[in-house]
Amino acid sequence: RYIEEEKDGTGIFNGVAPLPENADVADVVAATTAGNPAPCGNDIFRDIISSFCDNASWSRTREDDAVTGTFSIGYAFNDDHNIYAGYSRGFKAGGLNHDQEAYDTTGIWEGTTTQITDGVEFEGEEADAYEIGYKGQFADGRLTLNTALFYTEFTDFQLNTFTGLGFVVGNPGDVVAQGVEIEGMWTVTDWLYMSGGYTYADSRYDDNLSPGNDAIEGRILTQSPYNQASLSLFADHQITDSGMTGFATVNASYRSTANTGSGLERDKIQGGFTLFNAQLGFRTADERWEFKLYCTNCTDKEVNRVIYNQVLASSSRGTFLNDQRVWGASLRANF
Repeated sequence: RYIEEEKDGTGIFNGVAPLPENADVADVVAATTAGNPAPCGNDIFRDIISSFCDNASWSRTREDDAVTGTFSIGYAFNDDHNIYAGYSRGFKAGGLNHDQEAYDTTGIWEGTTTQITDGVEFEGEEADAYEIGYKGQFADGRLTLNTALFYTEFTDFQLNTFTGLGFVVGNPGDVVAQGVEIEGMWTVTDWLYMSGGYTYADSRYDDNLSPGNDAIEGRILTQSPYNQASLSLFADHQITDSGMTGFATVNASYRSTANTGSGLERDKIQGGFTLFNAQLGFRTADERWEFKLYCTNCTDKEVNRVIYNQVLASSSRGTFLNDQRVWGASLRANF
């Protein structure tokens, strides 16, 4: 597949830092290119009527293109067991940050250079993924088991950071993710089923990072626990002579410790936790009516989804919590 994308964007920002006091002609050219009015180059004008200089506007076009694809090969030992190997190339186009939080004048003015690195644009991301796996059936097809080993290299990894005021996308550098996945399904009886899965993943930044990201070199990615697992039990059984069916589901999902902050500060770590969901109901034989009781986060577990720096107080933290326990009932009718 060949991909070509074009993005056009315009931003008008108020409240950004003006030109430095030692701005020279090259700085004025650069500022004008970025959208600032040329009079900001005049010391008197800039100092007396600084509000005219305390703005930044931009209008840009960004183009990305890439070739992506997938190749895989497999071998079946028989109808129940096979192995495979595959490679895929993925691509996520770059873009433009429209939030003022992304606009950063730090490092723009370097001597007499006119290079503008204001945080508006972010680069495209490429992913090269390799996988080998096994798929099998046992006990006359009542038990299925799938396993896979994976290794993925991300180039110019895109990271979405919440600053406390807005979201900013950037490219901190390259990332490598590797691990193993196991999933299975067991038909215990003709009305009782069990499914589960487990993933071990080591996803971390490598040593090819953009300037200013030394603190995260070699560290595990944001929101990337080593271990994740789930287990579900589902029952679906006729309970009356008229054909009415009762059903129930219990699900547990586990996630080990992970850092929720883009900067990977140690006080933004969320410890491991398990969440439970459940439902119980019945449906008529013609499936026209269905009623169920349900709960999500049944144990009312409190989890920090994202911990971030508070606005104007970088030493303080704020957090977005997960949804609290919800109990409910639903009635569905099909016509």
